[in-house]
Amino acid sequence: MNDPQNPYPYQDQPLQPAPIQQVPEKPSPEPDHRGKGKIARLPKKVRDQINQMIDDGLPYGQIIQQLGEFGIGLSEKNISNWKNGRHQAWLNQQERLDRMRVRQEFAMDLVREDGGATTRQAAFQIAGLQLCDLLDDFDSVFLKET
Repeated sequence: MNDPQNPYPYQDQPLQPAPIQQVPEKPSPEPDHRGKGKIARLPKKVRDQINQMIDDGLPYGQIIQQLGEFGIGLSEKNISNWKNGRHQAWLNQQERLDRMRVRQEFAMDLVREDGGATTRQAAFQIAGLQLCDLLDDFDSVFLKET
């Protein structure tokens, strides 16, 4: 093992592949690309308006009407497909942005309070909250198995 002639003492031993752990599959988020549908080809501002109107519960026909010239050629089926696909990714993004805003407001409140935390202490508390969120995102069954 301590052979000065062989600087790589483990090179002669066959390598054993590490056991492959099966990771439970979660539904993957929508891909980053916009897609190829009619709504996906619309400008972002219009897509955001569609997402907001869907979120507000407007009927599909009314959404198409509200879009004016951007609604020409769209069908209720197009809106339905969008709602079941990319709109779900938009909802997830809105939730993530809301959580980020809440953390930012929390940090600002900590710093503003008289006798409150310093900016550094607030940053540590925010980091702790982010770690809790990260752990919360993991599948508990997967964590117990590892």
